[in-house]
Amino acid sequence: MNPFRLSLRAVVALLLPVALLLLRPASASAAGVRWTEGSFQAALDQAKAAGKPLLLDIYATWCGPCQKLDAEVFPTEEVANVTDGMVAMRIDAESEAGIPLVERYHVVGYPTVLLLRGDGTEIDRVFGFLPATEFAAALTDDLSGKGTLEALREQVKAAPDDLELLFDFGFRASVRGLANEAEVALQTVIQRAKGSATGLDRRALMVLGKYHFLRGSKQYAKAVETFVRIERDFPGSDEASEARVQTVVAYLKAGNAPAAAAAAERAFAAEPDAGTANAIAWFYFREKREFATGIAIARRGLELAPKDAGLRDTLAELLAANGDLHGAATESARAQADEPADPYYAKQATRFAAAAAAVP
Repeated sequence: MNPFRLSLRAVVALLLPVALLLLRPASASAAGVRWTEGSFQAALDQAKAAGKPLLLDIYATWCGPCQKLDAEVFPTEEVANVTDGMVAMRIDAESEAGIPLVERYHVVGYPTVLLLRGDGTEIDRVFGFLPATEFAAALTDDLSGKGTLEALREQVKAAPDDLELLFDFGFRASVRGLANEAEVALQTVIQRAKGSATGLDRRALMVLGKYHFLRGSKQYAKAVETFVRIERDFPGSDEASEARVQTVVAYLKAGNAPAAAAAAERAFAAEPDAGTANAIAWFYFREKREFATGIAIARRGLELAPKDAGLRDTLAELLAANGDLHGAATESARAQADEPADPYYAKQATRFAAAAAAVP
C-alpha cells in the first residue's frame, strides 16, 4: 500500500451539441458530489456553455488519500452543496485519458483536485487530502478568489518579510509547475530562515528537491544534491529521513539502478523498520523498475514486522508487476487476514485472486 497516506493542501471551443450527448450524470446519492461521465473536453465544453467551473478529480487507484476523499469527503452534503454549481468529473491519472492531463496540469501527486474555468485554465487546486469541512472551505475560497495562488502572490508582495507566507507560496507554485517563481521563493526562505527554530529552511529544501527538481524540472542530479544537503545539515530530522528515500527515487528516475540500490541499502540501514522498507519498496513499484530489488527490501521489512498489512500489500503489487500473480494473491490474502476490517485489503485480495485465477 502507498505509505504516504496524507499530504497538505495547498481543479474551448463553443459547446458542441454532440459533446453534450456524451455526458450523463453518474449515479450519486442526494448528499454527495454528482459526477459527470464522458470525455474531459466534453465536460469542459459543458462547463463553458453553462458558465460554470469544472471540478476535476485526478486520482490513482492505488492512492490511499484518494480513497479517503471517496469515502469521507465527496459523499458529504457540505461538499455537495459547494460543488452543486459546478460540472464535476473524475479521471484515473494512469488511464489513457488521464496521462495527458497529468502532464498538462503538472500533477505531481495524488489526489489532485483541480478547479478549472470553462477555457481550461486553472483557478486553483486542492493537493492531497483535506477533511470535508476544510475541503468545502478551500473550494469556496477559491471560487471567491480568496484562497488562490494569485491571491497568495499578492499577500507575499504586501508582506515580503513573512517567511511562512513565502514558504506557502513557494510550495504551491512548485506544485503548480511555476518553476521560476517557486525556486526564487524557496531559495529566499532557505537563505533567510537559516538556523532559525522554525525549520522553514529544511522544509523549503525538501519542497525544492521533491517537487521542483525531482517531479517538476526533472533535474535528478540537483534533486540528489538537495537531498544529500538535507541529510548533512539536518541529521535526525523528519526531512533527513524522507531525503534518504527520495534519493532512491531520484536515482531510479535517472535510470541509475546501482546507485538507487546503494541508496536504498543506506536508507534501510539508517532506519531498519517496516515503514522505511514500505516507502522504498513502494517507489520501486511506482517507478516500474528493478522489481526484484523492491521485492527483496519488502521481504526484509516483513521479517521485522510480519503483520504489517501495508507493506505486505506493497509486496503483492511488486510481485504482480514482476509477473508472479499467484504470489501476489497469496500475499494480498495475508494482508487481508491481518486487517479484516479494512475494505481496502478485501478489495485488493479480490483483485489479485481474480488475476491469479486467470493464469495457469
